[in-house]
Amino acid sequence: LPSTPTGFARGLYLLQSAGLVTLDRKFGGTSAQDLTITAANVLDSARHLDVIGLSFDEFLKSTYNSYDAIVLNPDQAASLGLVPATDALAVEPGPGNPYAHVLVAPSRLAGDPRVLELTRALEDPRLAGYLNRTYRGANIAAAAATS
Repeated sequence: LPSTPTGFARGLYLLQSAGLVTLDRKFGGTSAQDLTITAANVLDSARHLDVIGLSFDEFLKSTYNSYDAIVLNPDQAASLGLVPATDALAVEPGPGNPYAHVLVAPSRLAGDPRVLELTRALEDPRLAGYLNRTYRGANIAAAAATS
């Protein structure tokens, strides 16, 4: 799994959704404790998995070739020639995902035209269509795509 605190937790929740581990909590909590669970939160591993955190930055391909399964983000998977929508064993849910990226700005920029324009662009259904076409369903947009 990714060695970052939230990446490791996301990987554990993904393994739980695939029925490979049982955790002491369900996916979807938004507290800091829920978002940064560790191997200590694993109650059971149906296949006796060793769950370890690795930094993939410098050796992604060798890591992919050395383990039975690894948890990757869509960009990492694409760099290996994988298509998450068809090659993944499991994909984390989009709607209601507490790890979704959010746009934040200092309060002094509330109402700033630049922030408002960026918000409109990120929520534009055309961007969602582009993401769906380019990443083949691996990245979930903030808005639904238009046809």
